Amino acid sequence: MKARWEILANLINHNNYTNIVEVGVSRGINASNILKLCPQIEKFYLIDITFSFFDIGLFFGFHNQRYILHAEEINTIKEKVDLVFIDADHSYSSVWTDITTWLPKIRKGGIICGHDYIQDIPEVKKAVDEFFPNVNLENDILENGKVKIWWIYV
Repeated sequence: MKARWEILANLINHNNYTNIVEVGVSRGINASNILKLCPQIEKFYLIDITFSFFDIGLFFGFHNQRYILHAEEINTIKEKVDLVFIDADHSYSSVWTDITTWLPKIRKGGIICGHDYIQDIPEVKKAVDEFFPNVNLENDILENGKVKIWWIYV
């Protein structure tokens, strides 16, 4: 099975996306690997409420493509983005709020997606399923043998 950054890089490369957002970056491993696999990325917004675990060393050579923003600064992103990956707070209300916040910021033909869409984390799955009631995500993308990444074209 593929790692999450390989799955996302495939989506980004297949659609030739250049303007990406990750909500909830932790150390930055996912984003740094995506940047290595997707040389066409022009802007990669890294959004979090804290960067206390963030490893800037993972982004050596990617200073022109990466923009680190505190969660409160998201309104500084004026243009529509191609893909938003949500992997922040896994509570029902936070996932719902992240979807509500980011969906209008995605261009037509873009993708909203997220991590941890599994029964082990029912709050994420419930929020996604209720927000997108007419979409069956069970058979989409697998990571390490379980459904983990949900994604929807906008």
